[in-house]
Amino acid sequence: MKILITGMTGYVGAAITRALFHTDHELIGLVRQKDDLPEEVLDKYKIVKADISRSVPKIECDLAIHCAAWVSEKVLAVIMNKTNVEGTRRVLDATPPQTPVIHLSSGSVYNLTEVPHVETDCIAPKLLTPYGRSKYLAEQIVINEYTDRKRVIIRPRAVYGRGDKVILPRLLSIYKDGRFKVPGDLDQTASMTHIDLLVDVVLRYIDIVTATSHPLLPDNLDILNVADFHSYNLSENITGLFSKLFKRDIEIKSLNETVVRLVAGMRQVLVPGNQYTQTSIDYLTRDHVLNTNKLQSLFPDLQSRHFLDVIPEYVQWIHSVGLSNISARDKRIVWM
Repeated sequence: MKILITGMTGYVGAAITRALFHTDHELIGLVRQKDDLPEEVLDKYKIVKADISRSVPKIECDLAIHCAAWVSEKVLAVIMNKTNVEGTRRVLDATPPQTPVIHLSSGSVYNLTEVPHVETDCIAPKLLTPYGRSKYLAEQIVINEYTDRKRVIIRPRAVYGRGDKVILPRLLSIYKDGRFKVPGDLDQTASMTHIDLLVDVVLRYIDIVTATSHPLLPDNLDILNVADFHSYNLSENITGLFSKLFKRDIEIKSLNETVVRLVAGMRQVLVPGNQYTQTSIDYLTRDHVLNTNKLQSLFPDLQSRHFLDVIPEYVQWIHSVGLSNISARDKRIVWM
């Protein structure tokens, strides 16, 4: 089967590619830069170079897995929308009619509340962050404009594990000498998604959306939260990881949230070398939990690991890659 993977050079796209590498599927990568791919991928698969914010050539495929997106908090909304929103439409228009699509969205489409989010939550897009709004609008395109296709929308949150070039660099940027200086006290409850869990769900849906009919897609559409079955205390996870990584006790230094928000609003540097955004402050000071009851019901044999249990192998991978490469968001680390 010919499978298009957009964002093959990104964190999730690379992980899906690795998982499918030794299968009989014929992968087609849609990337902005071919140089970011390892030789074994370039040698084995067809790679299409295109910027989805501008144009996408016609691509013959049997399934589209759409991972490409801007995830930075500091990209202007208009630029983010060109990729995340308009780019989604360009990708689907470039594929044959009725091609099934697995769309990687985000838990950021939910408004921040103290109640765990379910897939049927009513969402107020005007209250979302620019990133969350762009992912919500992309979902609406998939839902409303391609009703003749089988569509799966997957909503993970805070994806972590091997290949991470998003969460770890952000944490490293606010860490110094055994201390985190953060708004609040990190005593929040949040969901996180191990990369292996996310990939496992995607692989299961490949079989589902390409079947002639399947009970899990009665209306040709499914929306699913994908997160570890455990919700986490942010302070416990962060201090647990960094104490193991640096072999020392970790202190959380609480900063006044109001002051931090004021400084962030003025777009000034709070701590030398670091800058908080309103979005990052929200994530550090508000609960954000995804309800995974539907996920566990659909796939009762799905295995979910606990963040604290993963720390030893996570630290081993970090050391093998190098902290400097992670801090610099080296594009190669998703393949290491």
